[in-house]
Parts: sequence; C-alpha cells; structure tokens
Amino acid sequence: MKDGHYYLDIPFTDSTSRLPNNWKLAERRLQSLGKRLAKDKELHQKYKQGIQELIDKGYAERVSQDQINQPEGYEWYLPHHNVVHPDKPDKFRIVFDCAAEYEGTSLNKQVLQGPDLTNNLIGVLLRFREKPVAIMGDIEGMFLQVKVPNKHRDVLRFLWWKDGQIGAELEVFRMTVHLFGGVWSPSCASFALRRTAEDYMQDFAPKVIDSVNKDFYVDDYLGSMDSDDEAEQTKVSLSELLFKGGFHLTKWSSNRKKVIQSVPPEDRAKKVKNLDLDRDTLPVERALGTHWDTETDMFGIKIHVCPYVLQAKKIFQKECKRGKDWDDDIDPVNSQKWKTWLMELPELEKLKVPRCLITEGFCEVTQRQLHHFGDASEDAYGVVSYLRIENAEKKVHCALVMAKSS
Repeated sequence: MKDGHYYLDIPFTDSTSRLPNNWKLAERRLQSLGKRLAKDKELHQKYKQGIQELIDKGYAERVSQDQINQPEGYEWYLPHHNVVHPDKPDKFRIVFDCAAEYEGTSLNKQVLQGPDLTNNLIGVLLRFREKPVAIMGDIEGMFLQVKVPNKHRDVLRFLWWKDGQIGAELEVFRMTVHLFGGVWSPSCASFALRRTAEDYMQDFAPKVIDSVNKDFYVDDYLGSMDSDDEAEQTKVSLSELLFKGGFHLTKWSSNRKKVIQSVPPEDRAKKVKNLDLDRDTLPVERALGTHWDTETDMFGIKIHVCPYVLQAKKIFQKECKRGKDWDDDIDPVNSQKWKTWLMELPELEKLKVPRCLITEGFCEVTQRQLHHFGDASEDAYGVVSYLRIENAEKKVHCALVMAKSS
C-alpha cells in the first residue's frame, strides 16, 4: 500500500512481449468517436468533462513526449467510448475497450482473469433478509481506487485531442488505476477489498471484518441488523475500515429513517438525499436486481426484469417439437396461451414479498426449521424453500426463502 491505496500488478499470462503497437486501431476508433461527438455538442462537452475528471482525480496521467516510444510489446492503446445505463440515464461513464483486438490479440487476451472472489449473489441476498433493520451502500468507483504500478501503466494508454478539441493534435495519456472492462479488474478490486479487512482486522470488531468478506457483491453492500443503533454503528465502522484501503462507502439507504438521518446528506442514496424524513415516504430502491420498497420493507417485481418465464418456455418447447420453420405460423392453441401469458404478466407487479424473513416483534425464537418442496413433470420442475420458526409462546411464523423453476 502507498498513498492510501493498494498497488496491484496486472497479471499478464507471461509477458507483454506479444503486444503489438496498436496506435492505428486507437486512432481509427478515436476518429469514429469524433464524428459522433461532432454531431452532438452536449455529448462532446460531457465527454471532455469526463476525460478531464479522470485526469483531475489522478485516474489518468499525461505521457510525456520522451516516454512515448517504449520497447516493442510494452505499450498498448485502449479505444474508448461512452455508455449510458438504461436505468441511470443521467450517469455518464467512459469505458475503455480492453477487448479490442489488433493483429489477433487484445489486452484482455494477454492477462489472467484471476480467481473469482465475488460473493455468491443468492447468499448476499439471503443474509440481507435475516434481520429487521436493513442498510445498503455502494463503493464509489471501486475499480478506480486500486492503483496500477508504473511498470504496467503503458499498456493502459489512450489517445485524446489537445484540450478536447476534435481534430486537434493527438496527446497520449495512460490510466493509473485498474479499469472497468479489464478481465482482471474484478479479481484485483475484490482482493484489495478483502486485503483491507485482513490488514486492519485488529482495529475493528470481528463482525465488521466478516461483513466485508460476506456482505459485498462486488461494490454493493447489503446488510441486516437487529436494531437501528447497530446499523448506525456498522455503517460508521465499515466506512472507517474501507477508507483505510482507499475506498469510499457511500449512497446509503435503509428501511429506517433514523438510520438515514445519521448519514451525512452527501453520502445518502440519490432518492433519499433531499427527502424530508419527517414527512416523506421512503422510496423504492434497487437491491442487486430486486426492487426494494424501503417504506414497506417489501420486495417487488418489475415486469421488464421479472423471472416469470416458465409458461413462455413451455409454449416455445411445444412449437419447437412440431418441427416447424421459423416463419411458419404458431399453432392456434399455443398462440392463445401466449396471448394469455402476456395479459397476465403485468399482474406480477402486485406480488410483494417481505424482505425480512422474521416478522418484527416475533421475539424469543426457540425453533427454526427449513422446509423444502419439489415437484416435476415432463415439461418442467419447481422447488421452493420456507423458513418455519416458533417462539416461546408456541406461535408459528412461516416465510418464503426462495423458489426456482425451469
């Protein structure tokens, strides 16, 4: 570690000697980008600001003229473009194409992916359902907080026009950090996160260290606690721990207004940043692909991401078994079933599942049981698991844990 950040090598397969000089590819891609930016002044301005932000934050640095020519195989130029997430149209991101090929190879082809250190998605979500008070946060620019040593930065070069003026003299920059799009980056970033917990485990409670290792899915943190006070303390401890590794844990949300009030406004999730917590209703947040209504503490479904596809699969199977060509009309019976399926699909948005497996106030649990059911036919199979708990007063509560069909 140096300057408050971890420095990790890019894990090349053997050496960089097989990387040809791909300046021509990067220049051609930049010219293509220039044509697009020239037609959209607003996009051009955002792109200029995006490049300048990379430089201002130290994520990128200019390559001096005397450093331009490196030994063969020790430089690589990354084409770049912008992407817009359909659910986050206001967020502008510049992506470097580590998979771009030149003379039969690419940067990603020359680098080891590394071990998969990403936690199991289902495991993170299930732990998120364990206790009544839930909190959620996000590591800001996780990959960009892990530095690349000087010796490997020249394979992360990119071209940009002087002062961002399209068609002006080309300048060479290089990234100083690991990239979104690099096949190796998820492993490096997750390693740095876990190394932070390991290096400072003596300074924090074991449950905080355990949370770093189990409750993150890449850069998303999801945790559940027994009380508001525990949630507030966990938020503070996790933030302090991750800061020591160069990470900023932000975009906090919760199903408890008291917990949100303990978070500085600048570190709250966008939807709760400007809420009047004394009067306003808490919003619906996205939690690893699910829709979480933080006011009612319920999970819901939006039909454009829903998993309700079994009936559609069965119709497709039946059509395929008929040995028809793609342009043949669908069987009338299957056609009606398809129309019915489409009509019923929006009804799924009415389905709500409590986030917390145990009803609040259900105290002194004396017995916990998992009950699993499964069934199958020639067409499909389905399995479902329930949690059954009993308290000292012999009251029983059952909750859906998860289900799957295929």
